[in-house]
Amino acid sequence: MSLTLFLLVPAAHASSDLSIIPDPVLVAVQMLPFFAAMAILHSLAFKPFIAYLEDREAATAGARAEALELQQKAEERLARYEAKLAEARAEVAKVRAAHRAKAMEAREAALAQARAEAEARLNEAIEAINGERALAAQQLERLSGELASDITQKVLGRATAA
Repeated sequence: MSLTLFLLVPAAHASSDLSIIPDPVLVAVQMLPFFAAMAILHSLAFKPFIAYLEDREAATAGARAEALELQQKAEERLARYEAKLAEARAEVAKVRAAHRAKAMEAREAALAQARAEAEARLNEAIEAINGERALAAQQLERLSGELASDITQKVLGRATAA
């Protein structure tokens, strides 16, 4: 091929000394190897490389779509989990409030019973004290009469009629 070019170039220059316009035959002859190389490169290099890039882009787009879908599913699951967790927390709070109310009722009942028992014991103690006071007053009345009579006998020196 270079031999052909070597032979054609001097012939093209011989026809005119200072011609700026290229010889069409020479241009065609020089373009043939270029187009042949381009055709070979297109089928051997460019076409497989473009197919590889398209496949890679399709795989990347598919992976991105799959990742987006998985992320949406994860967000939905997380939202459901959080909703169930909030529901469970509300249920626990409700149960806790019910137990607290039940415990408060039991506490109030125990306090009322303790107050009633204390009131009953206080009333019993007051009644016992009042009974003992009445008994003491009777004994004091009897003893004061006896003491008055004893004092009168000693002062007068004789027995008095009671």
